[in-house]
Amino acid sequence: MRTLLFQLTGWMLFSSIVALAEASSAQDRAAQPNCQDPQTQLDMNLCAAKAAQTADRTLNQVYRRVRAIYQGTALDKQLIDAQLAWMTFRAENCTFAKRRFEGGSIAPMIEQSCMERLTRQRTEELASFLERDKL
Repeated sequence: MRTLLFQLTGWMLFSSIVALAEASSAQDRAAQPNCQDPQTQLDMNLCAAKAAQTADRTLNQVYRRVRAIYQGTALDKQLIDAQLAWMTFRAENCTFAKRRFEGGSIAPMIEQSCMERLTRQRTEELASFLERDKL
């Protein structure tokens, strides 16, 4: 009887692990919303975060190109300082924007949309330095 109880307990544990793995897999698929037509607030939040990450990757590429132009010059440190100050501004500004909706399900989307918008603006500004300051 004791062996049967251990077997049943083991089977139930195994079944629970399989069920959790399947649920996790379904959640992973659900975490990939259609960002062309998000249907829920969660989808909108996830899409806004994805767009902000994409904008940040582009910004980093452009920033590295601008740094390459100024590296070793007197303006190099100033560019670094300006970028760090801008990053602080972006974080504080977007936190402020999000806090206006604190507790609401839209708050993450507000913050990430702010991050994307400001990041794209900064990318355009840095890109303009590339055009004007090519050596």
